[in-house]
Amino acid sequence: MATTDTLIINRLLSTAAERKASDMHFVAGSYPALRTSGKLTMLEDEEISTPDFIKQMIDFLLSETEQEQLQKDKQITTVYEWLNQMRLKVKIFFQKGMPVISLHLIPEMIPELSSLGLPQGVVNIVNLKKGIVLIGGSFGSGRSTTAAAILNEINNQRSEKILTIEDNIEFILVNNKSIISQQAVGKDVTTVLGGLKQALDQDFNVLLVNGLTTHEEWSLVMRHAEAGRLVLVIMTTETTTLALERIISSYPDDKGDWIRELLANNLESALIQRLLPRVGGGLALACELMLMDQAIASSIKENKLYQIFSILQSNRDNGMLALDNSLIDLVRTGEVTKGDALPEVIDKVNFENSLKKF
Repeated sequence: MATTDTLIINRLLSTAAERKASDMHFVAGSYPALRTSGKLTMLEDEEISTPDFIKQMIDFLLSETEQEQLQKDKQITTVYEWLNQMRLKVKIFFQKGMPVISLHLIPEMIPELSSLGLPQGVVNIVNLKKGIVLIGGSFGSGRSTTAAAILNEINNQRSEKILTIEDNIEFILVNNKSIISQQAVGKDVTTVLGGLKQALDQDFNVLLVNGLTTHEEWSLVMRHAEAGRLVLVIMTTETTTLALERIISSYPDDKGDWIRELLANNLESALIQRLLPRVGGGLALACELMLMDQAIASSIKENKLYQIFSILQSNRDNGMLALDNSLIDLVRTGEVTKGDALPEVIDKVNFENSLKKF
């Protein structure tokens, strides 16, 4: 790669870091773009990205083996460490026959759990010794950051053996009171399924896993939970109800009652996140927090998942939090505008009525 191209790439990455961007995008024929505080901005003082520059970026970010994988699969997700200063989650895919590069800037330090603006009930997750915890949200919702912060809090509080099985290792966890092993799929284990199988006879207490797509993988998660382990699962989902529907629907119909029983007996909590533009700059966190109780367990066993939303709304005093209530709080305190909150609301009529009472 030409020295000039390397200097340009390093300058662009420095700009992203200085402006505290969460993401950076490169598309041939467009200016490089940064996402800061949830908003996308074109860097119009930079050169428009050319196909040749995109190729130079790929050479910069990927090893030869990864480039071969990109050509074969037409997409790749990996992690790149830039000048020992910053870690980048690299996503490259194709559109109109041309590669597109998306970079997610991983925070240098794992933030303190108390600094994330999570509901008070999250302390219940840290104190759990067994069972399943779902940590969900869409891309860019901060779910990986929250999961890392929870693990780090456990690491700082008590002696455990922690194992992670991740598509790509974003946050590096450093042993404190706990011993931590982090496995990357494709490097340390062949697949998520293979990693979960290998872990069955390993000595550990806490497991973090992401990238689950099949009922075989979920069944292994259940086995780990039934063995007395705490299992944190990062997944893409909008609500607790949708997360449960996704898990159950991954099984054949004749296994429905069986998996609902397992979920009711082993699921302990679900934390679903949204990040919204904060008034004045930055991002504000909205959450849905489910803590397992008899009403939730019954709704799962009886296949009445639609009841979960109302259970969350009526159990705030018990530490639970409905997403709509979290959004109402953010609007009432002036942290988020009503216009930004409304698209995320589930029950828009109740949302409007609640704000009128304020």
